[in-house]
Amino acid sequence: MLTGIVLASSLARSVVAFVRQTPTYFPDEYLYSAISRSIAETGHPLVRGASAHLPSLLAPFLTAPAWLIGDTRVAYVVAQLLSAIAMSLAAVPVYALCRALRLHHGVALGAAALTVSVPGMMYATTLIAEPFAYPLALAAIAAGTVALGRGERGAQIAFLVLAAAATLARAQLLLIPLAYITATLIVGLRSRSLRAVARKQAWVLGGLALPLVALPLVPRVLGIYGHSEAIALGHGGAMSAFARNGLVLLYASGWLIVPGAVVGLAGAILRPRSQTELAFGALAVTFGIGALLQASVWGETDRPQERYVIYAIPLLAAGFGLTVDRGWPWRRAHGLLVAATIAIAASVPLSGYAASTIKEHSPTLWGVAMIEERLGTATGALTITLVATVLSLVALGLPLLSARHGTLLGIGLASAACLAFALPASKLDVRVSDRARDSSLPAERSWVDDAHVGNVTFLRDGGSRGDAFSQLIWNRSVRRVLLMPHATPLDVVDKRPVNVAPDGTLLVAGQAVTGPLLVDEYVSAMRFRGARSIASSPADELLVPSGRAQLELLASGFFRDGALAGSGFIALWPARPGGLVQGHLSFRVEAPTSFDNPVTLRLTDPGGSSLRVRVFPGARRTVSMSVCAKGPWVAKFDADHVVWIGGRTLSLDTTPPRWRPDSHPCAGA
Repeated sequence: MLTGIVLASSLARSVVAFVRQTPTYFPDEYLYSAISRSIAETGHPLVRGASAHLPSLLAPFLTAPAWLIGDTRVAYVVAQLLSAIAMSLAAVPVYALCRALRLHHGVALGAAALTVSVPGMMYATTLIAEPFAYPLALAAIAAGTVALGRGERGAQIAFLVLAAAATLARAQLLLIPLAYITATLIVGLRSRSLRAVARKQAWVLGGLALPLVALPLVPRVLGIYGHSEAIALGHGGAMSAFARNGLVLLYASGWLIVPGAVVGLAGAILRPRSQTELAFGALAVTFGIGALLQASVWGETDRPQERYVIYAIPLLAAGFGLTVDRGWPWRRAHGLLVAATIAIAASVPLSGYAASTIKEHSPTLWGVAMIEERLGTATGALTITLVATVLSLVALGLPLLSARHGTLLGIGLASAACLAFALPASKLDVRVSDRARDSSLPAERSWVDDAHVGNVTFLRDGGSRGDAFSQLIWNRSVRRVLLMPHATPLDVVDKRPVNVAPDGTLLVAGQAVTGPLLVDEYVSAMRFRGARSIASSPADELLVPSGRAQLELLASGFFRDGALAGSGFIALWPARPGGLVQGHLSFRVEAPTSFDNPVTLRLTDPGGSSLRVRVFPGARRTVSMSVCAKGPWVAKFDADHVVWIGGRTLSLDTTPPRWRPDSHPCAGA
């Protein structure tokens, strides 16, 4: 039966992998896949030839064999399949944990099924750490429970190995050994034999001593996670963030098992039936609270970070199993906890968080968003509240059932509730992936590689990071990234800025840029002298310059989809330093019919002279200027009426600027 659970989960997630067209969880998916590909190709964990300072290297190493496949499209699917299988294996350590607690076989299977039903399983088809960190963390906690409860040397060694592997998979899981140390203290104090417990834990405590001595080196070891900016209190402080994350965890756990789980974990610590049960209670509580605290002070704390706390959900299932196995002790406390969940469901709806655009770290909120999209926001929010209330009422009646029926109904409904969020969350993930492919990639995702022009330089300007990451993931021939003067860095790997010489030549550290260019033209139109266009995507152009890369025209604010920003500039360069820029510049603008008033576009040349063009709704006008200048020429433009659409400040529709060199404008100069 356990094998069937793992196989069913692996198969279901593999189906999702086949329909998920492209990575979208950036920058993580790019960094992990780039490191994995580098390991496969060179044996070194690099990103574009440089260190990414990413300490979580286990997942890239384990998926590296997939990137030995020459076809990137096939390699991507194989890497996804490896991730799907790995995350589905999380059911195994949870089953083993329940059996170590002497819970019934059916309870253990139920907990295993819930483990692979949680919304966080959405990460199984992503190229990030969770598919490997999730099973390893649960395996470490299972081994830690046995090691702390029974003091077996083999279990202690297994815990050290698994905890180290989990930390290598996801740096934040350094929390596991810290929770173990705290749990050892709790077990020692609770059993009134701290010295004896510590003596029995000599292997673990000795194994953890060396890392503790190296604590001053932690910032270097943690790499990009070790800087002070990684710790924040978010909007409203840590307590507000803690409550937010706790609320999402309540829903992500299937709701109705949580009161019983709290009672079970409390009983395991206050009235343990065995040392193993006490060890589990201490370890589960310290790890669970630690995970919630970590999600509340580390990372992007202005949003729920379910990704940090999904590891605690299977432990709640085991805690619920303990309560059922004990015959439902402390029923009054359980009833009060159920009443609290009803009050929470009625007073704190999830719709407010799901409506936000910053929910990418919470698959549960993705599921809520899809439910509300299907039913309508108000109806969807009311439905979720009513279902949560019904589940709470069911939880209130569970103690009246037999142990078998109570377990089956409780964990069964919790798993169904988890799937009710998990399935729409995966559907939304696939939809986001489809949109990302349509907006960033042509029919052939590896279109740059398919051009066979050799190593390519990505010239980043003002385009989206998602588009840039998509090109880098799908095209192995894109080897470096350069930043135009106004571009923001893509990631932490390299930040090589480009300078533009007086003749338009692109320079990096004083050296001219040569070779094929992948030009980011999402927000800027660029024209290069003597460059041949090879292929294009919705936002980028693949060019091969005849020699050095030499700009002739740069029009910032001219979006590739034909929209014009509210302000920007047009720059022109001569063919040689100190040469003349002479000719005619023109482009056509149109005001959308949805506008109520005309739009005036003002174009100001370097001498301060302005050209004003007034465009009425639905009308078209041609903007034309004659140019005669020595050296680079820059004109600025702005509009008196703008609209905010899709994160962009726009004014008019436009055609790309057209530059026609001509000596006539300078003839009379």
